[in-house]
Amino acid sequence: MVPEKLYFGPTEYSQGCRILTRCSVRAVVDKIDKLNEEKAWFRVHPQFKHIFHMFKEPNHMNQGFWMLLLQTAHTDRLSECWFVVNGVPIRYSLGEHALLSELDCRDYPVDYNNLGNTKFVEKHFGRADKIKIGDVEEKLNEMKDTSVDRKKMALLWFLCKVVKAKYKTDGTIDTFLLSVVSDLNVCKSIP
Repeated sequence: MVPEKLYFGPTEYSQGCRILTRCSVRAVVDKIDKLNEEKAWFRVHPQFKHIFHMFKEPNHMNQGFWMLLLQTAHTDRLSECWFVVNGVPIRYSLGEHALLSELDCRDYPVDYNNLGNTKFVEKHFGRADKIKIGDVEEKLNEMKDTSVDRKKMALLWFLCKVVKAKYKTDGTIDTFLLSVVSDLNVCKSIP
């Protein structure tokens, strides 16, 4: 089924665009690679291990992404993105994202808000809310001994910078991430 219109008109095909990404995979992987025990944990993690085995691209270019965005079809479906490439409609939904990213993108468990607790973040930050990404990075840099707490701090930093990335380090971390890192086994099984 051919869409009635595309989001971008033909006049915009020759335009340039600056595409920013909030996700800083290479910097995070490089830092965690320096932490031996944490690196070993991430390299066997069921969802994240492929990220630590990928080739590290020094210049992550988004030209292909821009070319695909120019072909975005205007549809009424909010949970799917459709592109028209050479007249062929292509769907990109959460299922396709799971196939490409190798992340477990199934639904959260019904009681996911009750998973974990905030004891870990309260112990290290003295509070359970309004913790910023920069605070986590600073605390991770201070932790010199290899411990379960440093592994949890590295995981929290990874989740904030890669999985649910925010553009600035002064962004407040989601409360779900703050509580789920308290249990490393839950972090291996949750989507």
